Amino acid sequence: MNDNISDRINEVYMYLLRNGYVSKKKDVAEKMRYNYPNTTSALKGDRKYLTDSFVEELNLAFGSIFNTKWILEGDGSMLADIQSDKDKIIQRAIDQISNSDLSNYKIAKDTGITEASIGNYRNGNTKPTLANANIIIDYFNKKELELSDSNLIINTETEYKDAMEKGLKLLPEVDFKFSGGKAELLGSTDAVKRYWYLPDCKDCEAIAQVAGNSMAPAYPSGCWIALKRFSFEKEFPNQIPFGNVFGIVVEDKQTGDYHGHIKILRRYSDPSLAKRFWIARSIDRENHDDFDIDIEQVRGLWIVKQHVVADVIL
Repeated sequence: MNDNISDRINEVYMYLLRNGYVSKKKDVAEKMRYNYPNTTSALKGDRKYLTDSFVEELNLAFGSIFNTKWILEGDGSMLADIQSDKDKIIQRAIDQISNSDLSNYKIAKDTGITEASIGNYRNGNTKPTLANANIIIDYFNKKELELSDSNLIINTETEYKDAMEKGLKLLPEVDFKFSGGKAELLGSTDAVKRYWYLPDCKDCEAIAQVAGNSMAPAYPSGCWIALKRFSFEKEFPNQIPFGNVFGIVVEDKQTGDYHGHIKILRRYSDPSLAKRFWIARSIDRENHDDFDIDIEQVRGLWIVKQHVVADVIL
């Protein structure tokens, strides 16, 4: 028995090479639909990436031919019992259909398996053949891949770990509401509520929620915004891109609490005022007046990259 999991995962990879399943590590990543650098690290034995979940997914990607207990603990032999393997594949296909909200018609249309057969699998009347089970599993794997092109909300630790293993860049949603009005005092900015995946916002760093209607209709109350931290020097406060929408965190002089504002920042034409204040302007100017942001009290500046729409909530 080989006691080293790094050696065992290497034996698994060599088996896949020798038997023509793959020709390079990139093939493993593509078959698993995992991030290539993370997959390479896992196959090299890096325990940050070589997790139980990775081993299970690798095994499933190659038809469950391996004994995962051997890979993880060294017990038994490398290859799984073939009959047990078939049963697991078939059961996984049944579970995927049963847990899906897709109609029998939709699954049948997309897979080429008859609608009656899909209905029988779902209702437990019959089981799919091994060939049909693999078609079903591959179909649902592709559906999962399509989700990676959508905005996702990650609510649980399991979802977070799965997303990280797949190489998704996750953005924290901070437990902090930028006030769309002027008077709301808010608390800590550093508590993370959950995580988001935004494939179309490559340089975003965080998500926050808007409170108040002063920035409607572009940013209505309750909407989420994607933010990127913007560095500036207080000695040169007029070097920021005025006219953009910013999230500004300001410390209250009396209480030490934080005001969070989402506003268009404008520059004073008077040089003496421009050194001390930014003009905070609302989109709804009929109901909300401009006000000053004391630059000395600014504790954080973020530029708003986009108004986020959640396509999928996990």
